[in-house]
Amino acid sequence: MPGHKPQKESFFTRNEWFIILAFIIVGNIFITIFMHYESTIYYWDLSNYWIKTLELKNIFTQGIGPSISAIIHSINIDDYNYFGALILMPFQYIFGFSRTAHIHGIFNMFVVPATITIAYITKFLVKKFYHNWKPSYLTIPIIATVARPLLLSPSLAGYVDAGGIIFTGAAIFLYFKHGLDGRVSIYIRMG
Repeated sequence: MPGHKPQKESFFTRNEWFIILAFIIVGNIFITIFMHYESTIYYWDLSNYWIKTLELKNIFTQGIGPSISAIIHSINIDDYNYFGALILMPFQYIFGFSRTAHIHGIFNMFVVPATITIAYITKFLVKKFYHNWKPSYLTIPIIATVARPLLLSPSLAGYVDAGGIIFTGAAIFLYFKHGLDGRVSIYIRMG
């Protein structure tokens, strides 16, 4: 047909998206069960990002100007700033501000995108260097990413650190896609 553009194919196939969806569902069920049986006292370090989310909710009631100002000020001076809480806010407003909803938010807003980033890089590299990819291979980076205590344990404790994998993964992907030309080298340094 003249003027008809072919639809761009998704990087993940339908079966791979099904694997990712199954990972999300199983992960959320696991978090619900984990939080039900958890009996932890949330001292300041474990509750810090949760507290930041509650503080940010209260700041949003003051209007858009003070909210933006508080977020920028926090990012500039605080080690535990409002950036992670800002990313969690849409999820928190939909599902509430309980500790369980907060941990679900961390999983869905940080761990899931980080895992998809690693799966994407893995698929890209396997296809680039080995030219042999099967949808079942996608389970390997998903299991390897989530089964690592360094990723899952801090996320279940309430840390948003898994979000850093997204930026690091983007830098790695850009490196393998474009090399170290001038456009990409800054992303490598940032990652």
